Amino acid sequence: MATLLDAETVRTGWVSQEAFLAGYGAAQALPGPLLTFAAFLGTVEAPTPNGALGGIPSTIRC
Repeated sequence: MATLLDAETVRTGWVSQEAFLAGYGAAQALPGPLLTFAAFLGTVEAPTPNGALGGIPSTIRC
């Protein structure tokens, strides 16, 4: 699963490799679904909207 997410986020330039690995590692450390990782990716993505405006729609799309 991480390779598919990596291909769609890091290789397209939306998120840096460091941010991706930090968020994915934190999401794996927390119990529950990867919903928190979707919110994280929306928050740190490079194209706008990012921050809270990117995190909320990313969470809803999951």
